[in-house]
Amino acid sequence: MPKIQIEIAAGVDQVESITEAIAYTTRIDSIGDGKVFVLNVEEALRIGTGETGTGALKRLALQQRNNHVCIL
Repeated sequence: MPKIQIEIAAGVDQVESITEAIAYTTRIDSIGDGKVFVLNVEEALRIGTGETGTGALKRLALQQRNNHVCIL
């Protein structure tokens, strides 16, 4: 199975449900199932609109490139 990287920026109130969903849907009970890292993001800026903070995270965009999936 190919390895992929998923990056998600979300509000703090969504972290637990998102990490649980990722763990549930990606687990195959095998060595190499993967890891989830949760990092603080100090600030977010949506360049096109100038929105900052959680306002910059409200819309969902999915981008896939070279086995990497970015959800912002």
